[in-house]
Amino acid sequence: MNERKIEIIVASNQEQYLEECIRYIQALIIPEGYELSFTNISDAVSMAAAYNEAMHSSDAKYKIYIHQDTFLIYSDLLCDLIELFRENPDIGMAGVLGGRELDKDGIAWNTWNCGRTRAWNTAAELEVNFQTEAQETVIVDAIDGMFMATQYDIEWREDIITGWDFYDLSQSCEFRRKGYQVAVPYQKEAWCLHDCGHSKLQNYDEARRCFCEAYRDFGYVYQKPEMMDSLQERYALIQSILDLIKRLIAQKEYGAAEMMIMKANDLQIRMTDLSVMQHIFEMRKRETAQKQDCFCNDCTDYEELLLKYTEIKFYLRRIEYDLEEAGVVLKEYVRSDRISLQGLDYMIEHCVYDQVKVRNTLGKIGE
Repeated sequence: MNERKIEIIVASNQEQYLEECIRYIQALIIPEGYELSFTNISDAVSMAAAYNEAMHSSDAKYKIYIHQDTFLIYSDLLCDLIELFRENPDIGMAGVLGGRELDKDGIAWNTWNCGRTRAWNTAAELEVNFQTEAQETVIVDAIDGMFMATQYDIEWREDIITGWDFYDLSQSCEFRRKGYQVAVPYQKEAWCLHDCGHSKLQNYDEARRCFCEAYRDFGYVYQKPEMMDSLQERYALIQSILDLIKRLIAQKEYGAAEMMIMKANDLQIRMTDLSVMQHIFEMRKRETAQKQDCFCNDCTDYEELLLKYTEIKFYLRRIEYDLEEAGVVLKEYVRSDRISLQGLDYMIEHCVYDQVKVRNTLGKIGE
């Protein structure tokens, strides 16, 4: 085991997000005397399986497991993390968001009560901050899977957690079973931006059942929700609506596609792609009101629209987090009618936290 090595591990299935994730990793300050390595596991059968594969292939003492949509925005986080682990050998795993005295039904994502992070929920980039004036490390029951750092290797339970949910709660329990503490350190600045959007919950409840049964010794109890069958039916229906929306967009029938998105919203299931498409159509309305139609013009289908939206969102974030001079690229986008000023302003409103900084940096972009 290399005591002076840090490994950052990502399980990915989207090249666009992976490349952006790596961009932030490359901007991190590496503690003096340490080396930093990176491992990507693509097309894994489950998150636990991906993390086991990466864990066994690395000789690093310190490992950081992150989502492909987790961007490490605080450049000094490695220094702070190593200091935490070296001063606290009883802490086996640390995260940026977690909880104490969590509900015993296993549903934790909406009940976290410790830590700090930036997050994007498709409507806006927000700051979630549960930290207190005490500015201290908090020992928790579990941490969120967006960022999980370890100083000891413990097997991920891919025999129990076979999908993409509950690997974080499971690993938190495994570390506690081994006698280690799970912690959320104080963050002077938010370490992460989680570009999470809306989670897909088709398989969530079955994963919750498996988790609760495996960790009954921690008090977890599974009870099937009353509306579970209805939820699966609604997911099936929304998928058929989504297929129709894709066909309408390919035919440039944007008005009809927007009406179908409104119909999908009536099913009360949040999907990131549909939320983004609503933003795109709202930008198109603003552009056409000014006798422009920039954003959609150079895209031939649904996927190209989503990729373009994400690309511009990432450029705006790079300005926000001082990653590169992305303003030059965006200025050219406006000049070449790839996006209008109205559309760009709309995206700033919905995609970045420090909107004043981004707008000031872009300056008089239309001149």
